[in-house]
Amino acid sequence: MSLADGSRLGSYEILSALGAGGMGEVYRARDTRLGRLVAIKILPAAFVADAERVARFQREAKVLASLNHPKIAAIYGLDESDGVKALVMELVEGEDLAQRLTRGAIPLDESLAIATQIAEALEAAHEQGIIHRDLKPANIRVRPDGTVKVLDFGLAKARVSDGSPDELMNSPTITAQATRAGIVLGTAPYMSPEQAKGRPVDRRTDVWAFGAVLYELLTGRRAFPGDSVTETLSHVLTLTPDWTLLPPETPAAIRTLLRRCLEKTPARRLDSAAALRLEIDDALAAPQDVASGPPRRDRRRINGMAIATVVAASLLVALGTWAATRKPPPSPLLPTRFTIAFPAHIPEERLFAGTDIAFSPDGRYLAYQVGGQLMLRALDHLEAVPLANVVGGRIPFFSPDSRWIAFFEGGDLKKVAVSGGGVIPIARELGTAEGGTWGDDGTIVFSSQDGSIGLRRVSADGGSPTALTTPSAARNLHFAPSMLPGSRGVLFSILGSTREDDQVAVIDVKSGGQKTLLRGAIAAEYLQTGHLVYATIDERAGFAGTLWAVAFDLDRLAVVGEPVRVSEALGVDVFVDYAVSKTGALAYVPGRPVSRSFVWVDRAGRETPIDGLPPRPYGTASLSPDGTRVAFDTFDQDVDIWVWDLAREALTRLCFVPGVDAVPRWTHDGRQIVFQSDRSGVLNLYRVPGDGSGATERLTTSTAAHWPNSMTPDGTSLLFCELRPRTGYDILRLPLAVRGSAGSATPSDQGAEPMTLVSSSSAEYAANISPDGRYFAYQSAESGGQFAVYVRPYPDASAARWQISIQDGRAPVWARSGRELFYLDASNTLMSVPVDTSGSQFSSGRPARVFDKKYAGDFYAYDVTPDGRRFLMMKDSTAEARRDPRSMVVVLNWAEELKRRVPAR
Repeated sequence: MSLADGSRLGSYEILSALGAGGMGEVYRARDTRLGRLVAIKILPAAFVADAERVARFQREAKVLASLNHPKIAAIYGLDESDGVKALVMELVEGEDLAQRLTRGAIPLDESLAIATQIAEALEAAHEQGIIHRDLKPANIRVRPDGTVKVLDFGLAKARVSDGSPDELMNSPTITAQATRAGIVLGTAPYMSPEQAKGRPVDRRTDVWAFGAVLYELLTGRRAFPGDSVTETLSHVLTLTPDWTLLPPETPAAIRTLLRRCLEKTPARRLDSAAALRLEIDDALAAPQDVASGPPRRDRRRINGMAIATVVAASLLVALGTWAATRKPPPSPLLPTRFTIAFPAHIPEERLFAGTDIAFSPDGRYLAYQVGGQLMLRALDHLEAVPLANVVGGRIPFFSPDSRWIAFFEGGDLKKVAVSGGGVIPIARELGTAEGGTWGDDGTIVFSSQDGSIGLRRVSADGGSPTALTTPSAARNLHFAPSMLPGSRGVLFSILGSTREDDQVAVIDVKSGGQKTLLRGAIAAEYLQTGHLVYATIDERAGFAGTLWAVAFDLDRLAVVGEPVRVSEALGVDVFVDYAVSKTGALAYVPGRPVSRSFVWVDRAGRETPIDGLPPRPYGTASLSPDGTRVAFDTFDQDVDIWVWDLAREALTRLCFVPGVDAVPRWTHDGRQIVFQSDRSGVLNLYRVPGDGSGATERLTTSTAAHWPNSMTPDGTSLLFCELRPRTGYDILRLPLAVRGSAGSATPSDQGAEPMTLVSSSSAEYAANISPDGRYFAYQSAESGGQFAVYVRPYPDASAARWQISIQDGRAPVWARSGRELFYLDASNTLMSVPVDTSGSQFSSGRPARVFDKKYAGDFYAYDVTPDGRRFLMMKDSTAEARRDPRSMVVVLNWAEELKRRVPAR
């Protein structure tokens, strides 16, 4: 079916055709509901009745939904109107590489920049177990700003879900039937030998295609040309590319990379896209050694060469004598790696945060927070010990002489000697801490939120803090300060509206001048080697952290040269889990699992996958009141909210504003979703129709961050938590007025003011109202160091309080019957408690385990069906669980490795 310009497909107005092929017809269209341009892909009419084609079309939608990444064209939804199935996708402006190559080869620098981005896209796909299988210039588009987008995952395949981690679905083959139909599943000039033979393929088939594409970018010619499919595939199987066609300036490392990509035997080929990207990075960072093939001989140079040979021989004799008598240079210190394991009984969410690791400047000590306790590890000792007289401390940092540790306890800044002794207060009531640093001049610079979000400084001997920096916008929190040697200046991070807007800046303490050093970066530290080390966080890849290094001119306070990636897979919590000593030791927490799957689990523990929702970095989830839809957020392309219709297997994306849109919670009638968003500069509450058909409305206006919790059964109030400077997370109630025939809730005309329900010096959140609206459950640490689940009356929360969990308890959820309350214990085991809310006094029974299996235990990471028989749970993907988040890696002498990879200038 071809669509005419100006025609309609559901809510989309067709503007023009973009292209057509064996896998579908693509159109430029306008989304009339949201007023944006999109690309719409539909099946050709000839294949609408082809079950295999329809299945492949639907599979492409699911694959794209799992691969939201800045280098992969995003999907907005899978729609059906008048029997026409359509993929609604991001419209990527610009030309594809096939169009670009019609003008000839692409310059080396531009080709490598494009290749790096292609490798990043493939790496994201491979991490999800997805193989593209049809990578070619026509499927790679370059936007006018240089951003590369990989398109068309119509032939992509995921790992077989039979429990075999390495077994993959068979590659498509070129059959006689397919050839007669004019369809080639895969494109011959870019197919790997194993793919061409119809054998099983893995990610190395994409590595081959990458090599073929890069060769073509550099030479303007195909690596395996041919006048027909048969001839081309014959060349793929038997011939070697003409390496002499590569530009003379091609670095030797890139030539080697191409040869390793285009090895016909998969076992000899590079095995991952991550390796491709790192090889290109290293080639770009290394001195430009050019190997352009055999040199051309010049007869006029023969005599000169003969003379040079004699001179060289004489020099060799002299050098041999010198080498025999000189003392050998000292061997460089080799980096030494070891791990520190964290106690198994401590829940992962209580292990540490990004700013809770610190090295002493002399590199002898490592301080870190685990399970609410600050630990001190002398690196020449086997065991860490609790920091003396410190309870509940966090964000440690050392004095310049490594004799003292400063830390935050509640909202107070304190210090204690490394050798032990009493705790000494420095400053009080500073709010929620976001980092600290101790300078050579005896001044501490810190970041905290108590109405001010800039940096402040105070004497290490105590006193009243004074302002050092003032953010330029209400949302631009200044955090992670780090003093430069001699207190010359202070490095710090600026939180932007998106991760791309994050900045590393420096303030000159002498002049007061401030300037940006790096964009899209945070958490910078200066090393005595002459380097800045800093981190980036990719929310689109499930909050993956990466460590970078760049040369730094301390006199000019200026970055020199280009950054180089120096470490992968850092853990990300609030910021980044890493620390370096001034002498160049490194400590970091390996990346956590980022990919999860939704499953149904019954009360016997029997698990059933939810078809249609592939593994992704899911965060929170909420079942609609009737149990027919799942609202969830993801942390890949952006922090976005989606709705999955369980019966129709239809996916709808609700939010399209860059930044954070998270924690979806259904309203009482299932018509709308309340969520948090930072689109106004701070995390406030918003509401959007659950089917994506209407505009988004703001519910709260505050300088404090808000998290939605639950809606009262009558829709007249919303329970939420607010982060406050003095008391931390508190539970509040927002009155809502019910209007309209549909009974939807909107803020009162007079402007509803939130009212506090629970506030204390500990954190209270995850407030869930009971189905009859008489009580609410929540989690709090108000009885001590551990979280527990409590119940209070609603709305008079001060009248009474009942503790439900015997020990640790988190994330309470009511059964819809109102007779049962669920929560997660310290080991993420789902617990059930019988409750009675019908009488004049609340009562509860003894907690019991629902089933033995353990699933994700985050804030609102599970829900229960209306009939109470099944539970919507999230489980970590086995493909991503290969890293252990319960340990920390320490690298001694890391500076030696750093100096080799990133020469200081």
